[in-house]
Amino acid sequence: MIRILHVVTTMDFGGVETLLMNIYRSIDREEIQFDFLCMNTCANLFSSEIKKMGGKMYAVPFMSKVGYLGYLRRLYSFFKEHPEYKIVHSHINSYNGLVLGQAQKAGVPIRISHSHVSNIKGKSFLRKQIDQFCAKKIEKYSNIYFACSTDAAKELYHQKKNYEECIIMNNAINVEKFKFDLEQRLKIRKKYFCEDKFVIGHVGRFSYEKNQRMIIELAENILKNNVNIEFWLIGDGPDKKELEQYVLIHQMDKNIKFLGVQNNISALMSAMDMFLFPSIFEGLGIVAIEAQASGLPILSSDTVPQETKLTPLIQYLPLNDKEQWVTSIFKIVEDKKSCKRQSYVEDIREKGYDIKDVSERLVKFYQNLVEIKDENPINMQKNW
Repeated sequence: MIRILHVVTTMDFGGVETLLMNIYRSIDREEIQFDFLCMNTCANLFSSEIKKMGGKMYAVPFMSKVGYLGYLRRLYSFFKEHPEYKIVHSHINSYNGLVLGQAQKAGVPIRISHSHVSNIKGKSFLRKQIDQFCAKKIEKYSNIYFACSTDAAKELYHQKKNYEECIIMNNAINVEKFKFDLEQRLKIRKKYFCEDKFVIGHVGRFSYEKNQRMIIELAENILKNNVNIEFWLIGDGPDKKELEQYVLIHQMDKNIKFLGVQNNISALMSAMDMFLFPSIFEGLGIVAIEAQASGLPILSSDTVPQETKLTPLIQYLPLNDKEQWVTSIFKIVEDKKSCKRQSYVEDIREKGYDIKDVSERLVKFYQNLVEIKDENPINMQKNW
């Protein structure tokens, strides 16, 4: 059995975590096992499931708690204490360079950097400097490059050769699971007392880049003209409490529901009528793939990579034109009266976003890496 160490910020609710769990559930765990090194704590949403499947959870304190040098020392100590890991696959974007630098120092032969972000905006000058410093170390210490989109590759890998030869691994989903389910739709709409309402949904971590604040602003405008519309915001995060308070103070809580973290996203999407995705930046956006599999019309910001467009269901709009968003929402509300929900599951599968196919390729890739005789594993990128 080969054990792969995935380095992540957390294994809580989020796109990277969802992707990794989708893959982990799909692989033959007699051949490949996943273990996870988290920042600060390993008491995360998926911890118990990971342990039940045979995975191990570890944690090291992040820089914010122990400082830069303290963080590097703890990473180095971890890798020296765990020589069983021949493959380290890091998912913490610009900080991949710090992780993989200590992995190399400790003798880890195969060091994979995976980019999950693109078009990052709103960073402070100091944060930009820190990220640039860390990102330079990626191309010094990583010997294999992954990304979820071409934009994400260009964001993190600055040398042209590296982002052009980078492996683009699709943010795949369980397409069958997200197929529209009428029975689930009726059941959930009854549960939330919205059988006759038009439901606009969103799934994501409540944080700056996910831009739920804009959804509240759009809702405030829309509800002045149509109170038969309901908004479902699913997830958790640092911005949630402030947005909940705003909604309560402005008496919109009857039409805007914060549903928290949910484990039945596919069923909830069947119950929705439309999906909003106004991210300020994204690596790709796995929930946009899930929403398309469910047959939902989607309004997305034009900062999201165009690779998310697997079906005609998704439209891209500029974040600085809220009037266009409102007009487009009302058009979809009207169109729904005459349009039947269609399935695009086969289209998504054919375009390479079925988790079974991606998982099989990744397992074979890991196995080939372990067997490789070449001293430079980057040559294996051509065999993806």
